[in-house]
Amino acid sequence: PNVYVHGAMPHQQVMDEFFPSLDLFCLPTKQEMAGFVFAEAAAAGVPAITYASGGTAELVRHEQTGYVVPQGDEAGFVAAIRSLLNDVDRRHAFGLQARTLAEREYEHHQHFQRLFDSIMDGISNPRPSPVSRQH
Repeated sequence: PNVYVHGAMPHQQVMDEFFPSLDLFCLPTKQEMAGFVFAEAAAAGVPAITYASGGTAELVRHEQTGYVVPQGDEAGFVAAIRSLLNDVDRRHAFGLQARTLAEREYEHHQHFQRLFDSIMDGISNPRPSPVSRQH
């Protein structure tokens, strides 16, 4: 119950409608290096749960803005989800701390929109590398 699968949607819709509608954001990634999606969730005031992988622990502060679960601990991941779903006050507090973190340490989500747009433009309109190949 209350789990929905969404297809592709424009990034602005994700930021304006999707993230603000969430109770929590879970990404059980095993190889996430940057995880900008966690900063975007934080900007929307949504607590996050993830595995300790790459830079995720820098973007999700364990027991402050969500939970960072040891890699591969599936039972721990499920327990973290249940914990936040069952504790509205903690979920709300983590969400507020996430938003504060985003406001303090990350630019507003426009920064991520510009980055996303730049990446999508590079994919849609590949250009030769600006790096000289001369030795």
